[in-house]
Amino acid sequence: MTTSTDEQEMGEDGGDRKALSALRRHGGIALGIAVALPILSGLLLIGQVLLLSQVLGRAIEDGVPLDQLWPQIFGFASLLALRIALAFAAEWAGSLAAEKIKRTVRDSLTTRLLAPGPDWRQDRSSGALASTVVDQVEALEGFFSRFLPATIQAALLPIIFAAAVMPFDWVVGLLFLFTAPLIPLFMALVGFGAQAASDAQANALSRLSEYFADRLGGLLTLKLFGRMEIEAGAMHEATDQLRRRTLRVLRIAFLSSAVLEFFAALGVAGVALYVGLSYLGMVDLPGTQLSLQSGLFCLLLAPEVYLPLRSLAAHYHDRAHAKG
Repeated sequence: MTTSTDEQEMGEDGGDRKALSALRRHGGIALGIAVALPILSGLLLIGQVLLLSQVLGRAIEDGVPLDQLWPQIFGFASLLALRIALAFAAEWAGSLAAEKIKRTVRDSLTTRLLAPGPDWRQDRSSGALASTVVDQVEALEGFFSRFLPATIQAALLPIIFAAAVMPFDWVVGLLFLFTAPLIPLFMALVGFGAQAASDAQANALSRLSEYFADRLGGLLTLKLFGRMEIEAGAMHEATDQLRRRTLRVLRIAFLSSAVLEFFAALGVAGVALYVGLSYLGMVDLPGTQLSLQSGLFCLLLAPEVYLPLRSLAAHYHDRAHAKG
């Protein structure tokens, strides 16, 4: 029985993924722009960090006057402004793509709901139908505008950043490649419990919406039969159950965030420790000659390696809402 249930849940999960993947084509060019611009911004970030490390290294190590560093400073500021513009453009494109997809899904649902006729709709809960057309369609916004771009960033940017530091120090590049996958691994372990709690909370919210809409439609009947106080108590109990389930999801979410921050901080600390020991002459590996500029480049880029993974974790609930 358990095996059959697990296979059914896996089949439903696969069906949800296929359905969400099929909706991507309705996002058009805007969805492609929303996914591509953050990757371009990541490439520009490498140049930005390189310029900053050159400015600091030449000023501190070589004693170069500030007036000779203005080209690098101007280049750094220009890349920063360009990345800010790309971030706004990516957010706008993601919202536009999500709006197109929501409009398509809502039109399709409306057509399917109206086609069978009033007798078919009378046998269905108005609360469940309203939740499907409004709440579940709106949940697609976060998936396509935030979660999907974050997924592509988390898959590509850590590898790109690791490749960028390889010419400066191959040990740091390997540290990036080995530590970055640890975050999604442990996040997945925590996420097993979070997924179950999130599904239970989503089901409770759907049932509460259905219950409230049905009782609201029969308000006059309840009043005539003197059931107002009883139904109010039942509504309060259902609301309290939803509150407890929501708090359970939040507790797991805080635990997940703590795991994420711990491993991200551990990765950055590992790079900082290696760079510091290299400067002290306590680490001397073949092909690892860290100058001040190269060390600063590795240190400044280290937090950015884990940032896409943190962004993915922050928007993971958008995926759960879209599948609900």
